[in-house]
Amino acid sequence: MKRLAIAFILPAFLLAASLSGCKEKIKITDPTENLIAIGSGVNNGYLIEVFSDDSLMTGYNKLYVRVKNNATEEVLNGFTITFAPMMDMGTMQHAAPVENPGKADADGLYEGAVVFIMPSTAGTWTLGVHAEDAQGNVADIDLIPMVGMPAEARILSFESDIDASKLFVSLCAPRNPEVGLNDFELAVHKKESMMSFPPLDGLTIKIEPEMPSMGHGSPNNVDPVSVGNGHYLGKVNFTMTGYWKVNLTILQGQDTVKSHLAFDITL
Repeated sequence: MKRLAIAFILPAFLLAASLSGCKEKIKITDPTENLIAIGSGVNNGYLIEVFSDDSLMTGYNKLYVRVKNNATEEVLNGFTITFAPMMDMGTMQHAAPVENPGKADADGLYEGAVVFIMPSTAGTWTLGVHAEDAQGNVADIDLIPMVGMPAEARILSFESDIDASKLFVSLCAPRNPEVGLNDFELAVHKKESMMSFPPLDGLTIKIEPEMPSMGHGSPNNVDPVSVGNGHYLGKVNFTMTGYWKVNLTILQGQDTVKSHLAFDITL
């Protein structure tokens, strides 16, 4: 009988040990662990955290906001998030184009974007973040982000040849270009005033990649087309590593808004 008892207990012990080992291997991942913390602040009992995919640079920057109960650290949903970037240049102030987030994702992150149109060396950026829930509870924070200048420009600013309006064209993708066919995405905004930069849809954009050092272009490119909210999506083909220029021609109807524009992209 003792042998039977031992034979029964031993497998049960091994099973419990195995389950215990599996339990120890379970890891709860933080959805922000691969993001960069831009800043945070506490207001009205809420902790507001702001993250980005990369260091902030002039051009298009995706931002992610998380709202928590500051006392319990519970992640909260159901907020409307609004961005309010402001550049103080001493003698003048201006805002910047924004894409305010929609609903939070499954991890409680609100995704939006800010197009910083100049670096922090030109003045001081303040990023206001406004959070409001369905009951009217409000939390506001102001961050002082540092905005750098990338080695290759991610934003082009110019006056339209049609009506002299100021336009901004931001390179959204590719951020990590590879040999072959890449998504090519632009965001276009128009300056209506120092505080208003709405998206501009309905343009025709033609692209022509070239590799100056080799004297050739590439086949199978797809001109970006308007997909709403000022965004234009197409494809660009890089046939080898090295320095490329993606030339742009922008039209409104049959009229040329601007030609001889280009983004420099090095693989």
